[in-house]
Amino acid sequence: SPPQQPIQWFVTGQGLAAYKGQAGAYMTGLVGVGTQRSWGNAWFAEAEALVGAAGGGGLATGGGLVGQINVGLGYRLSKQLSVMGTAGTMAAFRGDFRAKVLGLGLVYDLTAFAGP
Repeated sequence: SPPQQPIQWFVTGQGLAAYKGQAGAYMTGLVGVGTQRSWGNAWFAEAEALVGAAGGGGLATGGGLVGQINVGLGYRLSKQLSVMGTAGTMAAFRGDFRAKVLGLGLVYDLTAFAGP
């Protein structure tokens, strides 16, 4: 069997703004930590936990403090470029806001700037 790849840790963040629709004027900004585990040279899985502020759009976010967890599966197209699908959930710590989160992304790995 191929050698087992080490688990990697990273700092993550995301921001989102809805400008129209039923949640128009909703905004969120999150920061957190994540982990990634590779299988072979191409496949990898990720998990993230984030916390931050959200509000607007008529959504019941309470005082605005929210948390989000995500899991994802990705495939490396090259050393720095990948495609990844994610699923997760976001919830207000105080308030009734709960949402399922789905994503499909093209990922550019910036760790090339981190050195060897």
